[in-house]
Amino acid sequence: MVLNYQYYEQAPIILIIIAFIFIKMIASDKTETTNIEFKKLQINYFIPFFLATFADWIQGPYVYKVYKDYGYDEKNIALLYIAGFASSMVFGTVVGSVADKFGRKLICMLYGIAYSICCLTKFSPDFYTLLYGRVFGGIATSILFSGFESWYVNEHLHFYMFPVEWLNFTFARATFGSGLFAIVSGFIAHIFADTLDFGAISPFAVAVPFLMGTSVYIFFKWDEHYDPKANKSTLLSSSMFSSLKFLFSDPCLFTLGIVQSIYEGIMYTFIFAWTPVLEVLSPPLGLVFSCFMISLMIGSKIYSIMISKYFTPESMLSVTLYTSTFSIAIITVLTSSALDSYRFLSTNLCFVAFLFYEVSVGMYCPVTGYLRGRIIPEKARATITNWLRVPTNMITCFTLIFIKNEDAEGSKLRAIHSVFVVCTLCLVLCLVMTFCFKKLYVEKKFSSDSNKDIQLNAS
Repeated sequence: MVLNYQYYEQAPIILIIIAFIFIKMIASDKTETTNIEFKKLQINYFIPFFLATFADWIQGPYVYKVYKDYGYDEKNIALLYIAGFASSMVFGTVVGSVADKFGRKLICMLYGIAYSICCLTKFSPDFYTLLYGRVFGGIATSILFSGFESWYVNEHLHFYMFPVEWLNFTFARATFGSGLFAIVSGFIAHIFADTLDFGAISPFAVAVPFLMGTSVYIFFKWDEHYDPKANKSTLLSSSMFSSLKFLFSDPCLFTLGIVQSIYEGIMYTFIFAWTPVLEVLSPPLGLVFSCFMISLMIGSKIYSIMISKYFTPESMLSVTLYTSTFSIAIITVLTSSALDSYRFLSTNLCFVAFLFYEVSVGMYCPVTGYLRGRIIPEKARATITNWLRVPTNMITCFTLIFIKNEDAEGSKLRAIHSVFVVCTLCLVLCLVMTFCFKKLYVEKKFSSDSNKDIQLNAS
């Protein structure tokens, strides 16, 4: 054996050292602003956002185990997972329109309530109760990935009128913090579920106070400077479909939407695909997950360095896709049945490729957050952001159905390999689309937000 179990124990230490080096490099870099009002706005955004992501991370890894402990088979578990993604797909656009029509503060407050309901339903073994819980979870996920960002971008650009380039600092730090809290949440969940032996259900109970804390903080500390009055005379359905029409009519936004939808579909596919690939080594999954999150944090720091000195955001999008495509292509080759006789070595190399892929995800999150902030009109920001997630959720549902239909270990690995082949081809398409996007983005004359809203109304 070329590598042994210690490899997975040493990997987090190596990655932490690398992350520390990047943090020191950022600390010595004077390009980030020290504007006090900007820092206050960041903190006001980060506190509820990190509470929300912490609550999401702490219980996420135990969803499958809770379903298993209740005695459900793979197909029923897959159905429950699909219900969550389908709920996000169906209700996401409605949630976005409600946010744009009645305000982002309100919808972000509802996140904590909806996700708390989702967590509390896990205490019932009844299938339909769990199914309803997944529906609420899907709604909450839509809010997390659209409402919070929409509130912040409006505050940043239209109330405080900070430079648009400063969005990079916030989204890079949000990605870094999310990775950090994911690691911390993993340790805390392990303590409650395993060390204290409260069982796999305990992280869901722990998550609820953090979720309610998110809603309480937003209620008392956030202001609603977005003016939804202009949208109140418009029917919810009209608002939804006018936003969709605008999405298709703007080539720059549409191209970014294709890249985002496919990339994030692959990102969710990766979540379900990495465990079967590494199963042959029986690695400590908690340590592997920690390695992924540290890699994500490193990626966010690389983005901060590159964006401040070397690359424009539209160029960084291409760099991100280069890294992702290369990593997934390597994984595709290594999971081929032709390498079965070298399975131990190829699996370890897959782990390294997984880390590089997570680095690319760490770069992807802030760059797309910035680009969305630039080109999505304020009046329909949350709605359009959720429209972009519809294809993502469809891709994830189809992948889950495909993988879960393969019960035998050998056929499941072949299915995983086929999934990675498709992922590689899709990433190549995304890479090509980033060059198209860069051309459109550079050519586009960015008008004021009011002009964008006029164009949206005209559509």
